[in-house]
Amino acid sequence: MSSPDYLKTHSLPFRVYAEVHVQSGKGDEFEILMAKAATMIREEPGVIDYIASRGVDPARRDVFWCCETYQTAAAYEKHMSGTALDMLKASGLIKDMTFSFADDVASRAGHDNVVGRCNCGSITVKISSKLNFDDGMACFCANCRRASGGVGSVNLQLPASDFSVQDSQNTLKTYQDTDTESGNTASRSFCGTCGSPTHTISSAAPDMAFLKMALFDCLAGKDSPSVKATAFEQSKPQWLSMK
Repeated sequence: MSSPDYLKTHSLPFRVYAEVHVQSGKGDEFEILMAKAATMIREEPGVIDYIASRGVDPARRDVFWCCETYQTAAAYEKHMSGTALDMLKASGLIKDMTFSFADDVASRAGHDNVVGRCNCGSITVKISSKLNFDDGMACFCANCRRASGGVGSVNLQLPASDFSVQDSQNTLKTYQDTDTESGNTASRSFCGTCGSPTHTISSAAPDMAFLKMALFDCLAGKDSPSVKATAFEQSKPQWLSMK
C-alpha cells in the first residue's frame, strides 16, 4: 500500500515499520551501513524520528527492524526514492524488506487528561491534556512476556515529555533490562508494591516512552486505540491465537 492510499483513512503524522532481512552472515557489515543511513534519514525534511534495531539472538542477527515517523506523505515518498535507501539497496546485502503502516500521534476527541494507575493505586500516570498518541502496539518479545506475565505487552508510544508519573508512596522502581532481543537496553518501570508495569523507555530512543495501555481504564471502550502494529512477531508464542 502506498502512503497516499493509507492516508485516505488515517491521520498525520504517521509511522512506517520496516523489517529487513540481510544476506546470511552479513549482519555486521549491514549494521555499519545502517548506522550511516540512519544519520542521513534523520536529516531528511519531514522525518520526525527514525529508530533501527538488530536482533540479538544468534539466529536473528541478520534481521533488522526500523521504525520511521513522517510528518507528511511527501516526506515518506521522498525518503523512498532518496539517497539513504538507495545506498542500502545498492549494497547487495538486503535479501528482502517489508513495510507496514501504523497511525501515529492521532489526536482523539474526548481523551483529554487521561489518567491511569497501577493495581494498588500508589502510582498514577497522566498523559498531557493535549493528548496525542499512537494506536496500540503489541510487543511479543520474550522480555515483555516475562515482564507482563502474559503474551507480551500492549503499549502507547509517545514522547516522554507528554506524560507524568505521580508516585505518592515512593514505590516506583526501574529495572535496566540489558539482555533484549533488539540489543537495546530497556528501562522497565513498575510499582514495587503491586508489580504493575507502568512504562518502558528504550536506549535507542530515550525521548520516547511505551506506556502500558492496560493502566488506563478510560481507554478500554470501543473508541479506544486498537492494536495496529506488532513488534517481534516471530517471538509470539505458538499457543497464542489472536483473531
